[in-house]
Amino acid sequence: MSAQDDLVNDSLDILQQMQIGGMDYEDYVRWQSKINDVKHRYDDARAVEKDEKRSADERKAAKDTADAIAKAAPAITKSVIAAVKAFSKGDAVTGAAELMDICASLAPLISTFLAAAGPEGMLIGALFSVIGQILRCFGPKEESDVSKLETFLKGLAAQTQLQNIKSVHDDVLTYATTLTLQAKALRAILARPLNTHEDYKAFYVKLGASTIVVSDIGPHKSVSMFEQWKVLEYLQAPENHNDPLWPAVLGVCCKTYSDLVSTTMTITAMTNSDDLLARFDDVAPGSSSSLSAGDKDTLERKLMDLVAYAEARMKEYQSCNARMLRALKGLASVAQQWGVYACIADNYALKFLTGPQNVKSGSWTDRSDRNYYHRLVLVPDAASTITNGQVSSEFNFKPAYHCFVLKSSSSDYPGSSHWVDHSWAHHDDVSLDHGRNILDNFNPALTDLCVADETDKGLNLFAGTAEGTGAPGSVMAWTLKPTDGYNTGELERVNWWPQTTSPVDSIAAVNGPVALLDDPDSAAIPPGWGDAMIYASMHGSAQIYLNTGNHDYYLPMVPGWGPCTRVAVDQSYLWVYQPYGFALVSHASVRSYIVGTRAAPRWIAFPSLGDAVLGEHLSMGDGAQDVYYNGNHVETKPPLLGLVSLSPCEDGTLLAAVVHRTITHDTASFPYNWYRVRDTRTIQTAPYEIDGAAGTVKVGPWAPIPGEARQVQKLPMPGWKLLANLTADLSRGSKPQ
Repeated sequence: MSAQDDLVNDSLDILQQMQIGGMDYEDYVRWQSKINDVKHRYDDARAVEKDEKRSADERKAAKDTADAIAKAAPAITKSVIAAVKAFSKGDAVTGAAELMDICASLAPLISTFLAAAGPEGMLIGALFSVIGQILRCFGPKEESDVSKLETFLKGLAAQTQLQNIKSVHDDVLTYATTLTLQAKALRAILARPLNTHEDYKAFYVKLGASTIVVSDIGPHKSVSMFEQWKVLEYLQAPENHNDPLWPAVLGVCCKTYSDLVSTTMTITAMTNSDDLLARFDDVAPGSSSSLSAGDKDTLERKLMDLVAYAEARMKEYQSCNARMLRALKGLASVAQQWGVYACIADNYALKFLTGPQNVKSGSWTDRSDRNYYHRLVLVPDAASTITNGQVSSEFNFKPAYHCFVLKSSSSDYPGSSHWVDHSWAHHDDVSLDHGRNILDNFNPALTDLCVADETDKGLNLFAGTAEGTGAPGSVMAWTLKPTDGYNTGELERVNWWPQTTSPVDSIAAVNGPVALLDDPDSAAIPPGWGDAMIYASMHGSAQIYLNTGNHDYYLPMVPGWGPCTRVAVDQSYLWVYQPYGFALVSHASVRSYIVGTRAAPRWIAFPSLGDAVLGEHLSMGDGAQDVYYNGNHVETKPPLLGLVSLSPCEDGTLLAAVVHRTITHDTASFPYNWYRVRDTRTIQTAPYEIDGAAGTVKVGPWAPIPGEARQVQKLPMPGWKLLANLTADLSRGSKPQ
């Protein structure tokens, strides 16, 4: 075998040995069979190339096809692995985009060899069967989704301004369902050999039905409605941006269009399968099938019509996708402002807002009682999550979030009376209900808490303390059971209590961290790795506490930094911050460090928020003794508070509580030479973008949200991932191949 052949076999071996979550035993055996089939088809093509008894044209066709496959093999393998990773992480649309990349790389061969009777045509068909196998394993569950979305749209019927949107969505969903059912029927009929006239008649009827569905003007008309802004004009109109239904309409719009893209991809795979090639062999003029010449000719024309219609549909959708992409990019900033913003205000009150107008004006709604709020944690409910890229049958476009707060009877915490409250925070009207005490006066008092995950047994929480059993601090585990919809019951201790070397100031946890594809350390967290990573910042310590796999670790801080203020996490990164700026490090890099493959975590630093946010001339008055601070005489200038709270949001924005400092030098007060320092609490937001490969983060511009805060948190708009996934998919599809 040549080095080229070895490369192909090595690439296919990698695919064959993959362990794909979501496949049952039968699917896995079928997967192995499909990869073996590709190997055999490739070997057959090479055999034809070397067979001197074959014609020159046959040998050239086989060689050209095998060479092209060999050249594309590494890229195809990479795309298949990336697709499976994306599907396994719940990003079905990005997974489909990777499969589209494979189709694009094979496009030059398809038109030439698709209908070929020899091994070169069968080789291409075998590759498309691998794509079809992935789609069958991870593809959208249209029936449950369609049922849920149709039910939701019925709830919008009373809103006359949304009637056109309902009509378009109904058309798209109905077509998506029909197309999915027809794809199943087509797959079944293509799997049956053609030998008799009875086979011919059954195949003719089924094939005709598939051709009608694929070529029907109805679906293209529905997509044209998107192009004519029958849905998007409502979403784009500024007067609708503050409509409480706006986020739900956008989410449904993205989901239906995403389903249409996925379903169209399924049809493409079905019309480029090895079964279809086998049927082309059956109806070829010189085939061994006992069909009459007339039957063969009729079915061959029908098969070619089906393939042609499918290709035409894909080209039509490409132009529609381009317009949809432009619209989605324009709507992203509005969608970001439909996240839920929460804060503990300067006066220890609990406040919320959502919606563009409220963000612009700082129209916070106070939901606090007469007590004092010190720490806040908002957590999405299971009905607000998107699994495997799909909206579950319980998905709620107007969700309520778990809201945990540390409270006390005075501004001092813990003070003489302290407790933990749980309530439900509603996204649409930022109201709170079912508030209750779930842990009263526990000793040692909790300094912070976080939620790691939710199981059928309830919410799993972790908390930090400023004291332990003979240690300066500790981390505790707790459970809140789902009794009566989490509306009864108290926090229950779990028998797990590691001690820390310093008092815990803040805590954050991620269960099942996800390594991004551009992360140099991505191999440290393989797909499906489900351990929790629990981080804590410690008072006065330049280390970060970590517990994972029930082992304690202490991570070195960003080089040159002292103790951080607090920590935060998302699914891929640990965030730390101090008065001037922040830094982040991937969970994969952290794991590389603790297993010894890295000498230190790969921190990505953003060292300063900038003068406009923090204040100008911050060193003015350093060392001076004549200082007025917020109107009061002090002996020395207090340290900068700066960034006191940071919330990275999944929608690509940061929400920050920043103490802005203004310093003036009162030379007219000579000989006293006063420096006047004034600190003002502010709330700031900015977009951010992480480049994992380059190790950089871009931020800005910062924009103020009127208000003052000690702590902030933001959750994305319900269904944000639907918008993000669809935008990413369409963006990749718009790039030249």
